[in-house]
Amino acid sequence: QHGVISDKSTYEIMKADEVGWTGDNLVLGKHSGKHAVEAILGKRGYDLDDEQIAKVIQRVKILADKHKRVMGDDVIAIANDVLGALSQDQRIIVLEDIKVNTGNNLRPSATVKLAINGITKTGSAEGVGPVDAASKAISAAIGSSIKLREYNLKAITGGTDALANVSIKVEDSKGNIFFAEAVAEDVIMASVKALVKGANKALSFMKNSRGGATSKAAKL
Repeated sequence: QHGVISDKSTYEIMKADEVGWTGDNLVLGKHSGKHAVEAILGKRGYDLDDEQIAKVIQRVKILADKHKRVMGDDVIAIANDVLGALSQDQRIIVLEDIKVNTGNNLRPSATVKLAINGITKTGSAEGVGPVDAASKAISAAIGSSIKLREYNLKAITGGTDALANVSIKVEDSKGNIFFAEAVAEDVIMASVKALVKGANKALSFMKNSRGGATSKAAKL
């Protein structure tokens, strides 16, 4: 892949556009290196530092081990997730464990274990589906000061093994809205990660507000 990126004629006997192909056909696997990932990100206008690139590559290799093929859109979704990672002082809540039960003959339920300011708290709830149950379980653990206002789910690439991209909006008790996004191979895990990230942003903003800070950067 590095050879093709440097000079396509290294391995390609003709130009792709000569046979009507104008897309990007670079597919990543577990042996793909830094240059291939940087090429995909560079084409989409991303400029990540070395630490961020390393995190993207690590997740691409883990995904490639399971899925065998990683497409460009998968890399972009992972990069967005890495860029949206919370700083250490924003991580008031840490997900320790999540268990979900669902089926056609039982009401979906979830139990979540969170570390909130270093103290472990557990929440359990039922819902109309596993994601709804997980959302309510998180709310039960952290309290009713934060509510889910909007939930969106999309698959990054086709197939049942596609990465799930979940974007949400949560609202605090004062009506402030916070956006969060997460990517995972499992829909429920992507949802839970996004919910925890959104709750962290809301709680971090509340904490900074009490300390006299007026910046609303935590909402972004």
